[in-house]
Amino acid sequence: MKNIKLLITIILTCFLPSLVSSQENNTIINPKGKLYLGFETGLNTITSFSLGEANQSMQVGLVADYYYKKHWSVVTRIKYFKTGVSFVRNDSPYTNTFEGAVLSIPVDFKWEFLISKKLKGDLKFGLAYNFETKSEYQFTADESTDLKKSFLNINTGFGLTYYISDKMAVYIDLEGFSGGGAKASKKDSLILSGCYYTTNTLLNFGIKYNFKK
Repeated sequence: MKNIKLLITIILTCFLPSLVSSQENNTIINPKGKLYLGFETGLNTITSFSLGEANQSMQVGLVADYYYKKHWSVVTRIKYFKTGVSFVRNDSPYTNTFEGAVLSIPVDFKWEFLISKKLKGDLKFGLAYNFETKSEYQFTADESTDLKKSFLNINTGFGLTYYISDKMAVYIDLEGFSGGGAKASKKDSLILSGCYYTTNTLLNFGIKYNFKK
């Protein structure tokens, strides 16, 4: 509840004044050839916790968004968020829990589509390089904790962007990080069934600006 209240305060303080003060003509924005730099924050949900752990926290990131076409851009970010995974083997009463935090660098291709003259929807897809800055294991003795601190994730998302002007925009999006950060193999099944991976869902609120005159 604390995190939600803080997030609402950030949105009201940072984003709404920009929307209210927008005095630009209601024209369609063409961002082709522009580089936008920005900041985003929001809620992080660790979806790979399965034993009732507290799974929500705040997350932050820096953004660089370059439009090589009118509706297409390459977005790279530096994100910081908590992650983790928990599981119980079928043949054991003991729980296994990993709690961590990562610096993540997602690189995505983003496609924007027009909803109204200043409002656009978007879809994005890419990969994220992650490096663990915190790695705390509470595993049973037969589970290895000698694991790599860096890994790749698949990163997908969708959102809405409102262009206040050709230089400034605010946005909201929902994205997922999955397919990386394996912490143990699923030994319970006779059929090959993969691993226990860290997975996260992030809700982002951001603002970006083109500084070129």
